[in-house]
Amino acid sequence: MFPLLALCLCLLLLAPTLFLVVSGLSEGAESLSVFTHLAETFLWEYLSNTALLATGVVPLVLLMGVVPAWLCTRFDFPGRSWLENLLILPIACPTYILAYVVTDVFQYEFESVRSLPAAVVLFAFSLFPYVYIPARAAFLERGQIHFEAARTLGYGSAAAFFRVSLPLSLVTLFSGVLFVVMEVVADFGTVEHFAILTLSSGIYRTWFGHGSLPGAILISLILLLVMGTLWMLQSRLRQRSQFHAGADTREVVFVARETLEPWKAMACTIVCSVPLIVGFVFPVTLLMAAAATSTESFEWGRLLTVAGRSVALAAAAATLCSIAGWVLSAMSLHRFHSKRLQTIVDHLITWVQGGYLIPGTVLAVAVMSLAQMWGKTIAGEFLPPIIGTVALLLYAHTVRYTAIPTEHLREARKRLPQALVESGRTMGTSSFKLVLRIILPLMRPTAFAAAALVFVDVMKELPTNMLLAPFNFETLPVMTYNFASDERLSEAAPAALLIVLSGLVPVFILLRASKMGHHHRA
Repeated sequence: MFPLLALCLCLLLLAPTLFLVVSGLSEGAESLSVFTHLAETFLWEYLSNTALLATGVVPLVLLMGVVPAWLCTRFDFPGRSWLENLLILPIACPTYILAYVVTDVFQYEFESVRSLPAAVVLFAFSLFPYVYIPARAAFLERGQIHFEAARTLGYGSAAAFFRVSLPLSLVTLFSGVLFVVMEVVADFGTVEHFAILTLSSGIYRTWFGHGSLPGAILISLILLLVMGTLWMLQSRLRQRSQFHAGADTREVVFVARETLEPWKAMACTIVCSVPLIVGFVFPVTLLMAAAATSTESFEWGRLLTVAGRSVALAAAAATLCSIAGWVLSAMSLHRFHSKRLQTIVDHLITWVQGGYLIPGTVLAVAVMSLAQMWGKTIAGEFLPPIIGTVALLLYAHTVRYTAIPTEHLREARKRLPQALVESGRTMGTSSFKLVLRIILPLMRPTAFAAAALVFVDVMKELPTNMLLAPFNFETLPVMTYNFASDERLSEAAPAALLIVLSGLVPVFILLRASKMGHHHRA
């Protein structure tokens, strides 16, 4: 009975994507007509701008991620012990909030502040930690012996870096770069605020601006294809990274950091401080100053109501995603009699994990289309409509973020002794009870960490909350977006600060994991 329920859960989580693909491909003549119209109007501009943003951000995130990671791991300079941890902080500040702050400060001094190059720079300062984190880990764990071997052969630090350490870390670095590219391609708040026509903003404009749901579905399919290609490439690189890391990461050799001349040490401090200042200190400081200047007429009661609503929504989504993650984790442990069925189940779970990479605008189109089909053909007069309800919004968040606890729990389960699982099976324990009584208590910290990450992602999510929320159901990102769109940063600042504050949760989790990793290696 449990495997059947788990299979139904997989199909329920995959239903919006499958329905989007089927509905987009089933209307052959209409889809061709819509595609022709889009190709003659905005489609190529959507594609070109998306490609320019994605390719433009790559060299910048590599520069801002790799250089500070290398300096913090190889050299000793003032502030290094603080900077190597604080460089993770820009993750807590979403790019769209950084865009609101920069626009408010520089829009009168620089006419080109709302432009594609400016968006590329903001994306880089906001997303570089996704490259910095794996780069720092790679430099610490993979190549210390090889680096010292190169030094004994007469290579300087720079030559050893470019010929040994960097090539050994390329797979890991490009995996992080691809994740950054996926974040850029899926972004909505920044490009919409800067009036940049991309695939993500094009879905919103085609759907609401031109009233063409078939056009929005077609653009969603194109964006879904792009994200799926990037996801498969990132998965391949991740597998190669794990394969090549095997022997090197089991024994880590500590190498003392080099002491630099005073002017070089100060230069390292400046280089490592600039991304932190621009990506976190600058926007947070200006938001605090703007919040302090909020007039007495600001509706603080409204802010508290919206904040409470956002917290309740995020907590409910985190709970649902955690439950679904545990069910899928138990499903992955179940032994089916048919190998073909086992393969299908494994593929279903993998596809569910890919839901995290579905952009919010695409997910909104898919869920809304599915809900309309439900209302027309299934619900009728017997079941209540689900469009414009909190239930539909929670369903969308569950579809997207169930991948987080599922991935965390599967990875944590791999680190458990296999004897625990096998002993439970020999006693005739079912997969569900095996997870509930043995694996769940052992992986409780991982479960709480995954739930916290889901909570934070829902708190920061803009397009899904904006497109699917019921009438008069405002969340913190939507409130911030509405005020910022009206050039009212002082009123948007309190809500934006609460979003940044919630974003500090994954930062603390990453810092704790990093400290535990260092303690384990010591």
